Amino acid sequence: MRAGEREVRSSGPLRVLEVDCRSCGGGATLSDPSCRECVLGNLTEEVDGVVLLRPHHRLYPFLRPFLRELRSLRLLLSDRTRMGREGGRCRECVEERERLLRASFSSFLRTLRPPELRVGGGRRECEECNSSLFLPLLREAGRRCRLLLSLREECLREVRRPFFADCFILPFRGKGEVVDSYPLRGGGRVRIHLREDSPLPFYELDLPEFRLPEELVGLLEEAFFSEPPEGSGEGWWREALLERGRGRYPAEELEELAGLVSRWTSYGILEALSRDEHLTDFLLPSPPELQPVRVIHERWDLCETGIRCSTPSLLHLAERLASRVGTSFDEVRPELDVEVEELGLRIFLARDPALWRGVGMAVRKRRERTWTQPLFLQRRTLTPLASSFLSWAVREGASAFIIGEVGSAKTSLLESLLPEVGREHHLICFQDTPELHVEELVRCGYSVENVRVGRPEELERQIEAFLRGGPAHWFIAEVRSQEAVRATLGAAARRGSQPVVSSFHARSRREMFELICHILGLPPAVYRHVDLVVGTSRFRGREGTVRRVVELSEVKKGWKEEPEYSELFSYLRREDLLLPSSLLEGEGRLLRRLSSFRLEEETIARAARSLRFLPPEEGGSELVPFLCRRSGREEEEAMEEILWEALVKAKLVELSEGDPSPLELPSVSRAYERYFSLVRRKGVGRASFREWLRGLRG
Repeated sequence: MRAGEREVRSSGPLRVLEVDCRSCGGGATLSDPSCRECVLGNLTEEVDGVVLLRPHHRLYPFLRPFLRELRSLRLLLSDRTRMGREGGRCRECVEERERLLRASFSSFLRTLRPPELRVGGGRRECEECNSSLFLPLLREAGRRCRLLLSLREECLREVRRPFFADCFILPFRGKGEVVDSYPLRGGGRVRIHLREDSPLPFYELDLPEFRLPEELVGLLEEAFFSEPPEGSGEGWWREALLERGRGRYPAEELEELAGLVSRWTSYGILEALSRDEHLTDFLLPSPPELQPVRVIHERWDLCETGIRCSTPSLLHLAERLASRVGTSFDEVRPELDVEVEELGLRIFLARDPALWRGVGMAVRKRRERTWTQPLFLQRRTLTPLASSFLSWAVREGASAFIIGEVGSAKTSLLESLLPEVGREHHLICFQDTPELHVEELVRCGYSVENVRVGRPEELERQIEAFLRGGPAHWFIAEVRSQEAVRATLGAAARRGSQPVVSSFHARSRREMFELICHILGLPPAVYRHVDLVVGTSRFRGREGTVRRVVELSEVKKGWKEEPEYSELFSYLRREDLLLPSSLLEGEGRLLRRLSSFRLEEETIARAARSLRFLPPEEGGSELVPFLCRRSGREEEEAMEEILWEALVKAKLVELSEGDPSPLELPSVSRAYERYFSLVRRKGVGRASFREWLRGLRG
């Protein structure tokens, strides 16, 4: 669009007037009288909104009621049949009234004040004409002007965005309270509002790039749209920006802004949302013009935002993503499933004819870094004791299935068990999308094989090759192909001693059994290969959403048709407590103290002396004696290992208060290595723990 032009464009189901105001010396805002008269005075078409184009685009998304009433007022004031009778001496009067009303309309647009109109004419015929025609018109015009004035504050509210952004972001307006606020990586801030008029929290996104000075955004726009020199490369406009901004802005600031523009033009609002480590999903429903973006927050669950996208911008983004993977996104191929690994996003898009009107998008976001067990302890998802027992069992070769509904942190919990196995074991990860942070694990010294699950027949060959490759721990993330799941679990069961940790979308143990043995068609013997079932869930409350391990059960081996379980840990929702139920035998008060998140050295030492594993014949674990016999150790030794490891994890979390970096994979791996190295040399107990703690604090 050239400077000074105006055009009505379709944006999904809406019609939007775009006016290029770059060459105008006015304010380019509808709060300016001259601009308001210029933009709205000549508007005859029905539109839903107005966008004024300058380096900062100004959107008026709530203008439709105002425009509708303004159009009605214009039609009323141009109705000659209500100004008088045509012909004869009345013609001059009608023409004069028409000029007067036209000028009054322009004056109203400029001043937003009701015009003062008087009725002229003193002849008897004029009085009849005034009372029956013109006076009713003036009364109706006055009523409509007052209605427009009542709409002014809400409808003329503007939202700004820089030219390179693909969306407008509305701030929070309304009654409510801020219940959470935190900075964004890379700049910006998020505020969570609990609203009085809606059950959905409001996710307010405040980005610094939306508050850049007009002059600086103008410089960016001038460089971005400048004519590239002949033979120039992709980064030509960065050079143009540095040249134009030399002496006015620091080169480092301009380079940073150029990178910001490149990220926005590549991924749009997705790049900005990916900076928030607390988000797990973004939902952009169709049509985007009528529905704001929604996000799923790890604490506040589903939130509404003020982010407004458009159908054309989402289509352009989809076309760029499709070209990256060598496909198209059109009416022939109306669905697109694509990975953006650099942002940690998996994106699904659909358009017409798969959707009615417009384009929709659903985005799953993974955490930027690897999940660890101490991170889950910090969030109180499970207790140090439960974490220690689960890690010990998996490390010793137990198979575990993690179950739960969508959003209950199944895959994240599965990933957190990878570092628990240790660097001395070989790990094989099966996944059809890159949800596990294999690269970071490799950088931290873990031996990891990353198997991308493709066609089942290819996977069969891969599995057989890995089975011949020696012992390893298998981790199966949520694989969508049932054939692939069947092949992996079946092969692991055939091997017998192959420990498998897998996550399943199942709400209960019964549902998981039905899935494996009836839906996937695997024999019950495969289910007997499972040792532990870890149940996860999420709960919503006044303080947000929490995710909890709600059960840790052992699958017994003696059943025939229906599986039998031993509940090793059970969750008390009212107390928000995960208690050892049929795992340990001892004093109840001591067991409760062991189930806390702050453990003390004396508590662990006392528990090691007085507690024992509940025997299988009394309803206790069959797995613990089996793992102890296989490794050639006594149950008392295993008890000590589990208890002191629980204290190690509790201290890691305790010492990280105010600085969560010690809970990330590199620090956790180093802490584990130091502790288990001491245990190998000096044995489990108070001396090894104290030496480890001194090293950690030092």
